[in-house]
Amino acid sequence: MTQPLDLDAQYRDDVRELLEAHGWRETAEDTVVADNGALWTETNTALDSGVDAPDRSWSVAFDSNVPANVIAAVALVASGTDPAAEIRRLRVRAREYGELAARRESELIALRARVAELERQVRHGELAAAVETHVVADDSDDPQHVDDCPGCEDTLAAWLAQRFGTRGQHAQAWDDMSDDDRAYWEHHARAVRRAVDRGGFKTDTAARP
Repeated sequence: MTQPLDLDAQYRDDVRELLEAHGWRETAEDTVVADNGALWTETNTALDSGVDAPDRSWSVAFDSNVPANVIAAVALVASGTDPAAEIRRLRVRAREYGELAARRESELIALRARVAELERQVRHGELAAAVETHVVADDSDDPQHVDDCPGCEDTLAAWLAQRFGTRGQHAQAWDDMSDDDRAYWEHHARAVRRAVDRGGFKTDTAARP
């Protein structure tokens, strides 16, 4: 795509940058030269310019309103570069960059999945640690202690309700819960204790309706 000319510019830096990208080098403020001696020169302060063949057998003058890519194409011919071959080369590079970008995107997706898995493991480890703490803190070594003591508060159940309740930090306090809600979390506390005992959770645990 042709870039609009900068009418306030003092130099044709758009042409200069294109040529330098192809290996031309600046030898003076207004002249850029190719390895074979071809020249591109700004001819006046009005931003007119021209291209000279290496042996000065021909030259092409350009007004200031000629797009940079047109000037660069003539300059490449003067330097012995086949514009068609250069276009093919650039298309190959563009395709390679596109393939690289696709690989990077795939790697990013895999990395995000790994991060999500690590976060899940951290949450599981956090839960397991809490379970161990509450099991050890029970007054009885009997795993049926809570089941056989309806009046006893199950601190693991209360923790589960606070930590994993759908209302998050606004979850209802344990003492303010209905009997049904407390029974729900007590049920899950027993399930968690059983999972800790057997070293893992079942995969077919029914969700709360």
